[in-house]
Amino acid sequence: MQNYTQIDTENFPIITVTYSDRTPTEAEFDAYLQDILDKVYNAFATDFVIIFDARDAKPYLASKLRIKQGNWITEHTEIIQKHCKSWVFVQPNTILQYTLKAIFAISPPPVSYKIYRDIKEAEDYAKALFSS
Repeated sequence: MQNYTQIDTENFPIITVTYSDRTPTEAEFDAYLQDILDKVYNAFATDFVIIFDARDAKPYLASKLRIKQGNWITEHTEIIQKHCKSWVFVQPNTILQYTLKAIFAISPPPVSYKIYRDIKEAEDYAKALFSS
């Protein structure tokens, strides 16, 4: 069975989290939150950027899981800010882009963010953060 997410650290300091086209169970979502904490936020002592590749993700995440994610971000804000320079989202759907922007207008993320519709643009932006 395919995981809900894949976390790729091969191109560190650019880390890519790729979401599958499956709707996660609560246990899978909990495992994802623990994985990103263990494999990313607690794993590196230097700056990095995370690209969240949601091109294949289902457009809807259950409200219970959205609330859980929001609470998780609040609980882990300090560790997120420690070395994460930016969150970069890849979402080709315009409506979902605006939804994400609206969410962040109400509840700002703990780090800077960008939203792109194309993975290449997201990667170029992430690389540019480390070229200066």
